Amino acid sequence: VAITPDATKAYTTDAIGNVNVINVADLSTIAVIPQTAFGTYTPLFIALSPNKPEGYISTADSKVFVINTDTNTVTSSFDLLSGARTFFTAVTPNGSELYVSNASSNLVFYINLNDGTAHTLVGSFHAVQSTGVAIGPDGKAVYVVQPGATANTLTKIDTSTHAVVEEFQIPAQLVAPSAVAISPDGKTACITDAGSSSLHLPGQLVAFIDTTTGSSSTLQLSSAPQSALAGVAITPDPAPTARFTATASGSAVTF
Repeated sequence: VAITPDATKAYTTDAIGNVNVINVADLSTIAVIPQTAFGTYTPLFIALSPNKPEGYISTADSKVFVINTDTNTVTSSFDLLSGARTFFTAVTPNGSELYVSNASSNLVFYINLNDGTAHTLVGSFHAVQSTGVAIGPDGKAVYVVQPGATANTLTKIDTSTHAVVEEFQIPAQLVAPSAVAISPDGKTACITDAGSSSLHLPGQLVAFIDTTTGSSSTLQLSSAPQSALAGVAITPDPAPTARFTATASGSAVTF
C-alpha cells in the first residue's frame, strides 16, 4: 500500500495485477488501473513521489512503470538490467531518486528521476537476492534486506556516493526476511519475516536493528503455523503503537 502525500488516496496492487486507487476517507474505490495497461507485465509494489503526481511500480521483471496519480494512467516506464526481477521500491524524500530491489540477485537499482537514467549497485557479496528497501527520513541512506545462503544482511547504502557503507546481520531466527521500514528518527530498522511455504516454516517474527550499532532484537507477532509477515509500515509520530505488519492473509498486527 502506498499513500499520497496529502493522505487522501491509497494505491494497492491486487492478485491479478490491477492497481486500485482507494479514497482513504471512506475506503471507496476511486479508480482501477487495469493490468492490461501494463501490457504483458504484472504490477507488484508501488512507491509514490513526495513532490510530484507520480507513482513507480515494480513488475517482478526488468521493467518499472510510471503512473500519473492525477489521471491514474500509465505514462512511461524504465528498463533495467535484463533478467532482473524488480521487487520493492522506495523514493528519496526529495523525490530525486527511486531505489528498486532485485529479487534475483544481490543487485540494487537506482533511477535518477530528474533525467531518467538507471544505475546498478552491487549489494552484499553474501546475498543471493534483494527484497525490502527503505530510505532513512533524512534521505542520506537506503536500507536493503538481502537474504543469503548462510546469513541474511541489512545493507546500508549512502545515497550521495551510492556505495555500501554498512552491513548489519539480520537475526538468524527470521526464516525469510522480507519488508523493512525505518523509524521516524532513523535509528531503528524493522524487518518482517515472510516465512517459507515450500519448507513449511512460518514467518512469525519481526526484527529490530539499530542503524548505528547493528545491535538487534526480535519480537514474535504470530504463532499461527502458516503465518507470513509480508509488509511493515511505521506511523510518522512517536506513538506507542508505531508500527503495523500486514500478513499474507490480509490481517494486521499493531505493536
